Amino acid sequence: MQCARAEDPGSPAAILSLPGPGLLSLSPDGLRVARVPVADAPVLHFLDTQDVQGAPVSISLPVRVQAMTWAQDGQRLFLRATEASGGGERTYVADVATRSVTDLTPDLPGRVRLVSGTPDGDGAYLVMHTPQQGAAVRLVRIDGKGVRPAVDITPPGNYGWFVADDQGLPAVALQIGGGSKMQWIALTPAGQPGSVLVDAGTAGTNEPVSLMRTAAGRRIAIFRTAQPQQDYPGLTGFDLDGAGATVILTPDHDVTAPLFARQEPELLAYVRERLVPERTVVDPAMAGTMAGLAVDGGFAEIAARARNGLWLVKRRYADRPAAYLLYRPDNGQWSPPLAEMPGPPMPARQVADWVTARDGLRLPVYLTLPDRPGAAPLVVLIHGGPWRRDRFDYDRTLHWLAARGYAVLRVNFRGSTGFGAAFTRAGDGEWSGAMLADILDATRWALRQPGVDQGPPAFVGGSYGGFAALMLASQDEVPARCTIAIAAAVDLGSFAPRYAAAERSSKAQLKKALGDFDDASVRDHLTTISPITRLDKVAAPVLLIHGGRDPRAPLDDVKRYADALYSRKPQLVSFAVAPEEGHSFSDPKAMLAAVGLQDRFLGRCFGRALPAATEEDPAPLRMIHAGAGA
Repeated sequence: MQCARAEDPGSPAAILSLPGPGLLSLSPDGLRVARVPVADAPVLHFLDTQDVQGAPVSISLPVRVQAMTWAQDGQRLFLRATEASGGGERTYVADVATRSVTDLTPDLPGRVRLVSGTPDGDGAYLVMHTPQQGAAVRLVRIDGKGVRPAVDITPPGNYGWFVADDQGLPAVALQIGGGSKMQWIALTPAGQPGSVLVDAGTAGTNEPVSLMRTAAGRRIAIFRTAQPQQDYPGLTGFDLDGAGATVILTPDHDVTAPLFARQEPELLAYVRERLVPERTVVDPAMAGTMAGLAVDGGFAEIAARARNGLWLVKRRYADRPAAYLLYRPDNGQWSPPLAEMPGPPMPARQVADWVTARDGLRLPVYLTLPDRPGAAPLVVLIHGGPWRRDRFDYDRTLHWLAARGYAVLRVNFRGSTGFGAAFTRAGDGEWSGAMLADILDATRWALRQPGVDQGPPAFVGGSYGGFAALMLASQDEVPARCTIAIAAAVDLGSFAPRYAAAERSSKAQLKKALGDFDDASVRDHLTTISPITRLDKVAAPVLLIHGGRDPRAPLDDVKRYADALYSRKPQLVSFAVAPEEGHSFSDPKAMLAAVGLQDRFLGRCFGRALPAATEEDPAPLRMIHAGAGA
């Protein structure tokens, strides 16, 4: 395939190579910040918080890192990564003193995720181990020095998740019962099953937020919980040592980034996430401190607090990448940014608004309008999940689309999280129905806005968003100019059981959304409301991009869709596979190749001037079908 030249300022290569913060994590003692920057070669930096502009300690990484967790002593950093070769999640450990990085559990095959960065009294850590896809999650005790063998300490039963306390001991578990019923339970200090805390809910509800030990020594697990007669999940503290539950907050909006007192389940402040974020201060004594976080043109979010009083603060913006700084609340002093500041802001402005769907439901939407004269062609960017939400934040995809002169619509359709339980539940049974109608209603609204070309839009999405994009490619209410589907499910009857096998803890939620797909008749029905049965209605170019190792959306299903469409309308279908990638791409070369392919596809779709291109790079993507739009 051909990739756009980096010197083209609007190319994906130029946008994706803009400096950004990457991943950052403040050590518990407040002495260091770990940073994995946005870079071609994975590298880990340790910054001294007393001199953040000094030369960092740098360590080359053998894998691409997705998340980081510090050990409580601040001397070791645990790195969560997905290995491209097999798509398996692994945990590595970086040692500050020796500047070495090793696999935490080389003798455990399969998926390994750290439970806590706090060791127990013997210096051992807990990990969740899944030997193979679809297998039960095991709780395993790992010797911190790598001397003693790993020990399986899984309590009796079947589990999907574990949470440890401040002493590195198992405290809370997600127990999976018959019929995929899931409950969060307390574990005794000996690690045995205790009382039921709460039933597991849909995405964003009945899930743990924090676990603390009070000054009196009691273990308190704070959950985001669905509450009677309330549409938005609140916060509840469960005493794991038997004193019952206490409601901490009953809100009328979505709550994120709750800030608690150190040793008591006392809520100090939190963020209200509606169309745009707003801070609410609960403790009047914190008002002055929180006022010091104000930032022009953005929003400051507390990312971490260290024992020495230092805070790591994330500044969120709508037109540029987030910036991270250190903040000392005792004197109001800020550090310089902990990463290279990005280049020019996104050449566009974002508009946040509400759109009324055909049945009266109000839909939160974001419209990005490029800063250039004339009417911009519309790209409808559909989020995945579908139990996720779009936010009023910067995104590099928005940046390169705006740089190319496209208007971009993002819709929080019913079924999205963040706008109340009723809003999320309204998506049950509607993956092929009202959820798609919401996207169409919002699209018609966007096409009426000043600065937006009224011609047919492009529908673009990944995961559920890819499914929705393909479904919208086969309707004529708002005809598609073209469609891009990434990691898409194309046959719900085949997708649902295979997704549930890969993500066992999601099975109950998926059944609420799609029905009891263990029943063959339900699977047959799901197939009838999927893109695979609507091939004859596709009338505009379609680009499919898929990972060869995707465990959630089966590659063979997508290949069946692509081959069938190619046999009918070969000029309309383009199909590319990244052989070593999973449901999400982790290799920057594969990501860049995929975005470059989309860039050229959209350019041809809308008849716009194509960017200059270099010679073909066959490594990241393999073209299976190359239609007229490729």
